[in-house]
Formats: sequence, structure tokens, C-alpha cells
Amino acid sequence: MARVNLTLDRIRKLELPEGKTQAFLWDAEPKSLFVRITKGPKPTPENPKPKPTKAFVFQGLIAGNYFRLTIGNCDVWSIEDARAEARRLQSVIDQGDDPREIKAEKLATTKRAKQEAEIKQTTLRDIWPRYIAEASRHGRRKNSKPWGAHHIAAHERAVKDGGALSALLDVAIADLTEQRLKQWLEIETASRATVAALAYRMLRTCLNWIAEQPEYSDIVNTKAISATKVVQVLPKPTEKNNQLRERQIKPWFDAVLKLPNQIIAVYLQVVLLSGRRREEILDLKWTDLDFKWATMTVNDKVQGRVTLPLAPYSLELLNKLPRNNEWVFSSPSSANGRLQEPRKSLDRVIAEIGVPHTIHDLRRTYATLSEEVCPAGVAAQLQGHVPKDVRGKHYVNRSLDTLAKWAAEVENTILSFAERR
Repeated sequence: MARVNLTLDRIRKLELPEGKTQAFLWDAEPKSLFVRITKGPKPTPENPKPKPTKAFVFQGLIAGNYFRLTIGNCDVWSIEDARAEARRLQSVIDQGDDPREIKAEKLATTKRAKQEAEIKQTTLRDIWPRYIAEASRHGRRKNSKPWGAHHIAAHERAVKDGGALSALLDVAIADLTEQRLKQWLEIETASRATVAALAYRMLRTCLNWIAEQPEYSDIVNTKAISATKVVQVLPKPTEKNNQLRERQIKPWFDAVLKLPNQIIAVYLQVVLLSGRRREEILDLKWTDLDFKWATMTVNDKVQGRVTLPLAPYSLELLNKLPRNNEWVFSSPSSANGRLQEPRKSLDRVIAEIGVPHTIHDLRRTYATLSEEVCPAGVAAQLQGHVPKDVRGKHYVNRSLDTLAKWAAEVENTILSFAERR
């Protein structure tokens, strides 16, 4: 190969031969240095005829094999600097090292440093959607059930504008210190204590999840949110015991039956008359109901798929609902066709009867009223409470027919208070 003393003029005059993709101009000294010319970038509307690219390249020999390493663009590097770099790379080889490995390690170190810097700036806003998506698919932990729509909606509300966690969204996870969390909780608790307590629990669970992710484990301090000075700000928990009293059942039914949306009206009645959890009833599909044998199969949050008896009045209510799609409680306005949030309709009921309560309070009402009718173990099984005693866990195995008898008794008792029977 011909060698010349590299000069700026020779480099400037170097052209790419017709039909070739690259050409070389070798330096006389050091012999390991040359200039390579290539076609350059692809044409663009802004640059339809891009200039060829010229770069200084080092050629080395290790274990009988030649290799090439790009030093840099000729528009950036001077000839003398390129020569000095070529001599340095040869010196590395002479010392028994491979400059390619050193370069790769340096690039990897730079990349890691950049990634670490970016991770340290990760905020709650960055990670919250991934956290929700993961939990909605697989649950919070291994082998746990995926989150339901109601639980997901609660987490989404918490981070919306004005939500209890919105003030922390743009704070780096690494900056969620005890003092920062204490200040946030003090502000939120002062205006909405119950909501703040719920947001605190959501955040604590999320931070524990973040700590389990290998790429974020070094930036999150899970001890901060459980620190004494943070926990002390939390409102003292109060026992939840809201439920409808016997004489409130009739006005409740009267108000529910006046609702313009009859699908929601049936939903609220079935929740009260079955004592099941709100999402278990919302998630019912027509394939989960057996009208011939009067049963429904629900997704129990603890036991998985569970088949239960349907008492006569509930069975009649469900059978009258329109078959709009796969969901028993359908909604044409929701994305998946299923009723999502019946809270507004319940608020209308509350406004009419003047008795504040939640959908979960209907479950509590069932638990209380069923005690007067059937054995506690039967009521617990109908509601999906896991037995805690040895006898209930290992010896008692009630048949569907036995449960059906008691389910009808409880339903008749509730309906008698409503004067519906």
C-alpha cells in the first residue's frame, strides 16, 4: 500500500472512487494510522447530497490478527492529535492489552454512569404507570391476584391533579426522605385525613415494590416512609362499622328502585342480598350464572373461583337484566362494556334516605342481619370469609344445597325488612 505524509491538503483532496464504498490514505509515520473515506450519511430533504465522511483510523495487530479502531472524524481531530492517539493505542498493545476492550469498557462505564444518573432522577410520575400496569396484570406480588378495576381506579385518582399523591409526582424517588414525606402527609392530613391515610398506604406499597426492582433498589429508602416521625402524622384509625339498620332497609330499597339505571339498581340489591364484595359482583359474566340450578360463580379474592347459591329473589332480578354483552352488569359507556363505578347512583340513594354508607357497608349489613338467621360459619362461607378455626378449615364441608337453604333464609329476612315479601 502506498504511504504518504498526511497533510490537510491531501486529506481535503481525497475522494471516493466511482463505484467504491470506501477508500484509504495511509500515513507514512506512524504506519498504523490512515484516513478512511466513506459515503457518509443517507440523503435527506435538508441535505440531498451529503459529503463523504473522512475519519482517522488506527490499525493494530494482536495475536496475528489485524483489527481497526476509529479514532475520530477528520473535521474534529487534527493530524498531530490523531498521530499521537495512534501511538498511544500501539503502546497499549505493546503492554499486552487490547485497546478495543479498553474502549468498550470505557463506553460501558459511561453508559452505566448515564443510566445511574437518569435512574437517580426517576420520579413517582415516571414509575407509577409501570407499577399499576404490573399490578393489573400479575398482582402486587408473586402468585397474588391481579388488581381489580376499582382498586386500579383508586390508584389512578390518587395521582390525578388534586389527588393526594399529586404533590409528590415530580419528586425524585431518591428524594423521598423522612422530612419530605412528613411535610407532605401533614398538609394532606389537615384537609382530608382519610384520603391521606389511604394515599400513604398506596405510596408505601409502591415504594416497597420499587425496592424489589433491581434497577431501582439502590435509590429508594423504604425506611423513610415507615419512620416514626412520618407514621405519627397519620390519623388514628377508627373502627369501621357503618351499616344499614333494620328500619333503614325499606327506605333504602325504595330509593334504589327509583334509580333511572335499572342495571345499577339490580347490582346494589344483589350486593346487599348476597353479602359479596363489590368487585366480585361487578365481574360476573353470564357464563358465571346457572339459572337452572340457581348458582353463581364468583372470583373470590382469597379462594379463587367459588360457586355459590343464588336465592330466589336475586335469581329473578338477574334473569330480568338485558343481555347486552358478556357482562351481567353491562355499561355501553365503558371501554370494556362492564359497569365500572356505581358510586354516583349510590350517592343519589344516600341523598334520599339521609344515611351515609358505602357499597362495602352493604356487605357489613348482610353480615349483621345474617347472624340472626343462620350459623356464623354458614354466613362466613356465603360471604367468602376464610374460616380461622381448625374445624371450619378441615372438617366442615357444607353442600350447595345446605348453603342455598340458608342463603334463601337470609334473603327473606332482608326482604321482610324492606317489605318486599
